Amino acid sequence: MTTYDKLFKLLTISGINLTFMKKRVSEMVEDYVVRTGKSKQESAHEISKILMTRTIVKVGSIGAITSSSSSVPGLGSIAAMLFTSVIDFALVLREQIELCYKVSCAYDIDLTGDELKAITLAIIGFSFTAEAATHISEIALTKVINKMAANYMNRGLEKSAEGVAREILPRLGGRISKYLPFISIPISISINVVSTLTVGKQAIKYFSAWNDNTN
Repeated sequence: MTTYDKLFKLLTISGINLTFMKKRVSEMVEDYVVRTGKSKQESAHEISKILMTRTIVKVGSIGAITSSSSSVPGLGSIAAMLFTSVIDFALVLREQIELCYKVSCAYDIDLTGDELKAITLAIIGFSFTAEAATHISEIALTKVINKMAANYMNRGLEKSAEGVAREILPRLGGRISKYLPFISIPISISINVVSTLTVGKQAIKYFSAWNDNTN
């Protein structure tokens, strides 16, 4: 299986019970409503930020562990690069995919499996574009994500996932500085954290506006 194929496989988040995930996240939102007295929408937003923070901590740890391979005795630079690019890429993307799914659960969005996969793929793909760094409005973001997701559905999720992976791999794991001893760890952590923060923010912005844009 190539690195690019992994993204499609990861979209299924095998080993994760989506029904349990939705139940657990929904319970977190309800508990927050009871404890704070805030509305369900406000609570969903706060819980989504908590989930994003937890994910950022995870991907930061992943970056530290995988990038440290470049300084392990016995591992050459080529081996270190292969180890980092495949393992780091897969683990970080898995966390980002799960984060998108959890945010959709927090806002109680009802989607079919393929629809959720397509939207998640679109959010991740968009998050690695230059446009994601601009202050795009919720309405504009919704239109972009929906258009991308529709195109992915029409093209086929597996083929689309491969295309997205080819686009984001160089940005997520292809920088040579990630494999240099001593500086690789902070750089790897930074790349993982910043990319995941961007994905999380886009997911929150998209799913929080779901009811407004579908009514």
